[in-house]
Amino acid sequence: MLQMTSKRGRLLAFWMAALVLLSSVFVFAEPAQAAPTEPETRVTVFPPEGVNVRRGRNFSFRAEVSGTFTGSLQWSVEGMNSTGTHITHLETIPATTPGGITVLWGSLRVASNETAHSVTVRLTAADGVTGHVTVPITAALRDVILYSDTTNQQLDGVFVFPARRPGYGAVTPLIVRAHNYDNVSTGRLSVQLTGPDAAAFRLSRTAMQSISVDDYDTFTVAPIEGLASRSTPYRATVRMFNDQGDVDERFEVSFRVDANIAVETFTLTVVSGSGGRVAIGDSNYANSWSGNFAPGSVVRIHARANTGFAFDGWSVSPRAGNFANQGRDSTTFTMPNRNVTITAHFLDWRFGWSDSPWDPRWGDWDRWDPRWTPITGWPPVSFPAPTLPTAPMPPRPTGGPVPPPAPAPTPAPVAHTPAPPNLPVHVPVPTTPVDSVASVPTPPASALRPVEAAVNGQRLHFAEHSAGLIGNTVFVPIVDLFQHMHYAVEWDGNTVTFQRYAISLSVTAGSINFTTNGVNRRLSSPPIMLDGQMMVPAEVIESIGGIFHLDANGVLQIFVRV
Repeated sequence: MLQMTSKRGRLLAFWMAALVLLSSVFVFAEPAQAAPTEPETRVTVFPPEGVNVRRGRNFSFRAEVSGTFTGSLQWSVEGMNSTGTHITHLETIPATTPGGITVLWGSLRVASNETAHSVTVRLTAADGVTGHVTVPITAALRDVILYSDTTNQQLDGVFVFPARRPGYGAVTPLIVRAHNYDNVSTGRLSVQLTGPDAAAFRLSRTAMQSISVDDYDTFTVAPIEGLASRSTPYRATVRMFNDQGDVDERFEVSFRVDANIAVETFTLTVVSGSGGRVAIGDSNYANSWSGNFAPGSVVRIHARANTGFAFDGWSVSPRAGNFANQGRDSTTFTMPNRNVTITAHFLDWRFGWSDSPWDPRWGDWDRWDPRWTPITGWPPVSFPAPTLPTAPMPPRPTGGPVPPPAPAPTPAPVAHTPAPPNLPVHVPVPTTPVDSVASVPTPPASALRPVEAAVNGQRLHFAEHSAGLIGNTVFVPIVDLFQHMHYAVEWDGNTVTFQRYAISLSVTAGSINFTTNGVNRRLSSPPIMLDGQMMVPAEVIESIGGIFHLDANGVLQIFVRV
């Protein structure tokens, strides 16, 4: 019994000792730690994004350096056959970079005479770590891009002309703009049509001169007239290239002729401004007309002014199509390939005069010229002669001899007074030819006697000098006056030109000669310059269909379309 107990005690002691030993291992033992290592340095070079490497161009490359490195970084180019291909720029970075990622850029220029088909761009760290990328070099093409001159869209696919029925006329050509975005000129260019249907199209040019850097040139392409209808469209390739082989751009054109298709048309709207009506073709006059026409159609348009108004030209919005004569009330308009609105403009001639309202049917120009003849059935325009007071008669003596009449006294100089009211201040056009400007005396500027002026009843406030009299002639500051009437003003030396709608007038300081719409005319006195302001005889107003006079208050009243 004692032996068993002793034996069981020994076993129990053994297991307790083993348990204590294992506990000491788990409690007091520390986990093993890995030896520290240096972060790995990596260099990665990326190719240019979204572009092809071409000869004669600069391209940027991006590189990322991760980890820690010492020393400098070095770009290099491998695989090139020309000494002109080289790294042009390296972004500077610190000599030692801590952990993380460092981004830097380098620029590569590929020589225009490079013959290699690819180059390898490498970035090397001082400790021998490198990264590289190999990129192909495209054919030696200049960066020339072809655009539609109308839509400004790049032409790199298929351009489809509007479909037509058999027997169609001319189709509006596609205007192609070739823009050189390269850094060298293109050399002489050739343009050609290729493909089985090349004869179905026509080019405006087959040769073009060199296009300079960042410049462009244009040519047109269009289908010929009267092609036969068929189930498949006519297609051809438009190619532009040069003899140096560095320009080779192309796109396709397509045109369909089919008796079963509807002709594409666009809307032409003709509207009338205040004071008249309009018509299209043989239609009746109305405030507006609208119709659909195919591009290239020639449409006749008409405008008719109401009583007291005059036609003043056409305008189109947006700017497209062509007028045969934009200043005539009956003309033709060539329809473009878009919807347009044409507006007829009219001028109000109703000045509210109680005695003699102006009517455009009296004539357009030189109303006061004695050689002017009004339209048959209309009386000539005239003003009543002034009624001058009669001199009082001396009393008649009674009885005795009648004394001899006293000699007439020498008349004293009479100071100049303004012209009588309601009379035009005007000197008729000289009937004797004037050979030179020098033969016409120029009044001194100091002789100008200011008068107030008004246009269509609205008093004017001139910036420098007001209107005034020099002798018997009224002078006006023409620039201020015409700007008030909304004319565009352009100076060219001593000549000033005014432009509004279909009216163009040019006057030169010191010259009695001037032009209205290209017609040579003459003034009674030459314009003068007064403190930089051009003063012109007021009769110039008559050349644009206006009239003027001094009223009872001595105000120069000008009536003209504005």
